[in-house]
Amino acid sequence: MKFQSKKDTFYKLLVLSIALILNAFFVTDFIQSEDFSPWQLLPVLIINYIIFYTYLKTRYEIKDGNLICMSLFSKDIIPIDRIHSLTFQNKYLFGSHPATAKSGLLISYKTFQNIYITPEHQEIFIEKLLQLNANITMKEFKRNLTNT
Repeated sequence: MKFQSKKDTFYKLLVLSIALILNAFFVTDFIQSEDFSPWQLLPVLIINYIIFYTYLKTRYEIKDGNLICMSLFSKDIIPIDRIHSLTFQNKYLFGSHPATAKSGLLISYKTFQNIYITPEHQEIFIEKLLQLNANITMKEFKRNLTNT
């Protein structure tokens, strides 16, 4: 079963801001130069494509006993039977996180490995994981010190 990554306003604004700043900086610099060539815009277009593709195509799939977390530059395959806990998180910023929202799930698997994900339909996602591994423990929401 496939799940898209949830997209919240913070990440939408972040992606849009990065793209606008890059475009404003590079495009005005290129256009103001005397030897401007349209080919100079190609790197900016490629960077924009990478940013938006990553944002739009981050997704998760439960298939053949594995949780597959896909983003542009990463594809993490986690055996569901190795997952030992799910923790509801908010503002998680460290470690591996193919995610496009501030609040999501921190999945702990193997001994000391974590991945932060933000499935769009979180309840259905959790149900599917629990069907495949009933030993997964659910932990409470943890507030970070920066959260008010």
